This record gives sequence, C-alpha cells and structure tokens, in this order.
Amino acid sequence: MSRSPELVSSPALAWQIARVCAQAGVSPTQFGKQAINDPGLFDEFKRGRELRSATQAKAVATLLAWEPTDQTY
Repeated sequence: MSRSPELVSSPALAWQIARVCAQAGVSPTQFGKQAINDPGLFDEFKRGRELRSATQAKAVATLLAWEPTDQTY
C-alpha cells in the first residue's frame, strides 16, 4: 500500500511569500520559478492548492534565503 504524501495548505505561508517577495522586490511568479520551477505556484496556492511537505520545504527554504536580515552595525 502506498502512503499518500502529506499535503499542506496555509494562508500564512501565502502571506509570507507575498511579504518576502515585496521586500525582495521580486514577483510571486519569480518566487515560484526559483523555489520549485513553477511560476504559477503562488497564484495556485492562494486559490487553495495544497503543497506536499517536500514542496513546502523548498518554498520555505527559498523564503529563508530571500528573507532580509536585520543587521545593525
């Protein structure tokens, strides 16, 4: 029996993607292309697309890489 992949749907993650894209000056389309090679990721996710846990991990890793750091000197 095959195990179904864990699916994730989270408005908080969509909001986080939008916020980081705005801060980084890139479009959500560019984010999707960079994160998982899917330019439609963000729009589909906002409309209820569920992400597998591996896909979510890639999206989160991209978010962390793009997240501006608060560096005070």
